[in-house]
Amino acid sequence: MKPNFPKSPSAFYSQQKGMVLIVGLVMVLLLTIIGLAAVRGSGMQEIMASNMRDKNIAFQAAESALRVCERDITPSQPLPDPANFACGLTGDLNSTPLTSVINNEAGWLALSLPLNTMALVNVASQPRGVMEKLYFDRVSYGAMHGSSIGVQAARNQIDYDTYRVTTQGVGAANTTQAVLQTTYTR
Repeated sequence: MKPNFPKSPSAFYSQQKGMVLIVGLVMVLLLTIIGLAAVRGSGMQEIMASNMRDKNIAFQAAESALRVCERDITPSQPLPDPANFACGLTGDLNSTPLTSVINNEAGWLALSLPLNTMALVNVASQPRGVMEKLYFDRVSYGAMHGSSIGVQAARNQIDYDTYRVTTQGVGAANTTQAVLQTTYTR
């Protein structure tokens, strides 16, 4: 009985074509591509999370500044001297959204005040704010627009002081900014 295997090792190796090696290399290449894609994806997610954190810091800084500015005009307290307002006080700028002080950097820097007393950490610069006292005829404004504040003022003959408060917060980078605006009636 004759054995079915080659007699010498050199004869055995000459019959191999290297197909297993090629398949193995292709599998390693595919695993490398998958690994690189995972590393790139996790790096992108880290950048997006960092940007969201910075945006949140800027929003919180602007929100804090908004509350500080509104504190000056809280109805339960006597109105302080306008020179002592945290955000400063300007007259009615009578601005539309296109000509608003928040869309004009030179006007914003001239009218708004930095709120350095807040001493926020993790921000590139302290938030800024400005308050505007708004003047308008509440009776005709309420009748024209159906405003509940205007209707109440017309019924009770009460005059309210209305302020527009605008604040800007900056995140950890100067390029991340958030602007908040509220109308506050005293």
